[in-house]
Amino acid sequence: MIAERVGNRCGIPRLRPMIRLRNTETQTHLHSHEKRVENLRGAFGLVDEREIQGRHIVLVDDVVTSGATLTSAARVLQQASPASISALALCVSDPKGRAFEAI
Repeated sequence: MIAERVGNRCGIPRLRPMIRLRNTETQTHLHSHEKRVENLRGAFGLVDEREIQGRHIVLVDDVVTSGATLTSAARVLQQASPASISALALCVSDPKGRAFEAI
């Protein structure tokens, strides 16, 4: 919903180049970065590489805590050789008070 609104407002098409290959446990129940990364291993797959090849891609997420979801998605998208991958998050959670330095 966030990507759709931002895309409409900016005149940028919203693509769906990935699918979820398997259901995963919600990340909110996992409190270590390692568990979050493991939870998402193999969770996403490409639908059509040609759709994003050579394009500038912006991943959109609602909340970034560890960055595991964005990292997992970016790794999958990287296989299709986009021109660039950026991320946009509505909120950033900083439960350890790191002043966002680790993200």
